[in-house]
Amino acid sequence: MRLYDSSVSGNAYKVRLLLAHLDIPFERIELSVVDRSNRADVIGGKNPALRIPVLELDDGTTLAESNAILMSSPRALNICPRGASSERGSCSGSSSSNTITNRTSRLRDFCCTTPRHRTPR
Repeated sequence: MRLYDSSVSGNAYKVRLLLAHLDIPFERIELSVVDRSNRADVIGGKNPALRIPVLELDDGTTLAESNAILMSSPRALNICPRGASSERGSCSGSSSSNTITNRTSRLRDFCCTTPRHRTPR
């Protein structure tokens, strides 16, 4: 799995945070947000909009745009339990695999406990 991103991109950070939280190994390919001269060569076939982040799965499937990656991650990253149904990226059902169950639980915890916005104090 490869993640095309930039260390200064907040949107790319969301995807890195999710992958790290789920203990999913990935290769990170750093792209500059300032110098876009090589973007067409590097990610042109993966995301025609030439925006990062882009997540390339092991099977060659690519997901672009951070929110799309986050919403499709349970099915795309194959972390839903077998036989579970998927509704807008979430998982439901039972699992016989502890690894998949643990990742699904961590994903649910991540999505449900991360504040969508912060209110000023």
